[in-house]
Amino acid sequence: PLDYERKRSYTVEIQVQNTQLDARFLTAGSKDVATVRIGVEDVDEPPLFDKASYLMEVKEDVAVGAAVGSVSASDPDAARSPVRYSIDRRTDMDRLFNIHAGNGSVFLLKSLDREESAWHNISVTATEFNNPRQISHIPVYIRLLDINDNAPTFATVYESFVCERTKVGERIQTVSAVDADEPSAGHKFFFSLAPEGTYRSNFTVRDNGDNTAGILTRRGSYSRLHQSVYLVPVVITDGDYPMQSSTGTLTVRVCTCDHDGNMELCNAEALTSSAGLSTGALIAILLCAIILLSKWEKGKMYGVDIVLLEASVSVVHL
Repeated sequence: PLDYERKRSYTVEIQVQNTQLDARFLTAGSKDVATVRIGVEDVDEPPLFDKASYLMEVKEDVAVGAAVGSVSASDPDAARSPVRYSIDRRTDMDRLFNIHAGNGSVFLLKSLDREESAWHNISVTATEFNNPRQISHIPVYIRLLDINDNAPTFATVYESFVCERTKVGERIQTVSAVDADEPSAGHKFFFSLAPEGTYRSNFTVRDNGDNTAGILTRRGSYSRLHQSVYLVPVVITDGDYPMQSSTGTLTVRVCTCDHDGNMELCNAEALTSSAGLSTGALIAILLCAIILLSKWEKGKMYGVDIVLLEASVSVVHL
């Protein structure tokens, strides 16, 4: 294609030759040469970016107002019209970014979160100042770099139980963790019993060294009538910088089990409440019978208030 800015004219030499000789023109020769000069006219063209696309990288915790990168475009015409930059807002509906109209510097308008969106693809527009109809667009790909700003948590909600008859050091649950961050060296998690759970603890946490941990018993027997549920606080820490940690609480129910350790019954509260109500009902019936018989003998009947005592089971921390 022709380009006025690169070459404004061309010179072409054209040669013609008679393929059939005529004796009348032998003295003049059988061919002739002509020189043709071609001039290229200037046409107003849109601004031209110095790249086909732009890739920018920025840390997700960068401050609002910080520069992310810059683009550059110029008017290829001889007039060298100044260029004004803008962002196509259809590609940045949340208005996270803005651009300096004069120098093409892209900067931040709002805080970023890589875990919410790791990439942002926007379109930057360059417009000739002298002729706003001359517009160019360029794609800009912005990649957010991860910062360790999320604490690890349990991978799922665990439903754990311990048999009333067990042994010290019995593993009742294996736990793992997840983390929304993506460290370059991969995840590394550490597990431990929370400080508030170490005093007179009924369970312990053993870090397996493979991003999992085992929950172990520290007693040989448990009573669901005495305490039906234990809450085990587990601290999960990641291995990245800055270090992040959280405390997850594991709920452990005390259950009756068969000889193979399979759970049979865990609802101690229902059993205790049911038993307590039955006992109270029996006592009330006996009291009513005695009082009614006594009053019947005297020829008088009185109302009797019956008080039922409910048995309750408390849920206690380690």
